[in-house]
Amino acid sequence: MTGLPAIFVEDADTTALARIRLRATCSRTEAAMLCGIEASTFDDWRSKGIVPPPIAGTSRYSTAAILRRLEGEDTSQSPPVAGLSPFAEWKARRDESRANGH
Repeated sequence: MTGLPAIFVEDADTTALARIRLRATCSRTEAAMLCGIEASTFDDWRSKGIVPPPIAGTSRYSTAAILRRLEGEDTSQSPPVAGLSPFAEWKARRDESRANGH
């Protein structure tokens, strides 16, 4: 032990994500960042219903709804559908691919 205090270094992305999580709403670009994807992929996910739509009458997204969706919770107004959500299916395929070294 050197007697020096421990230093915790955060990168800019980690800091940005922490700030986004504290706000009630986020932009499309920020929502994509929360999901860990590019904005164009976010648009694809949005069109497939994987992530919730923007708040009605705005171009902003509910940060809480995005985070709930990432946890696998159904954020739609309709009753939950049996089986995995589209996001959970994508995540399972991605995790399996990573486990296989791809």
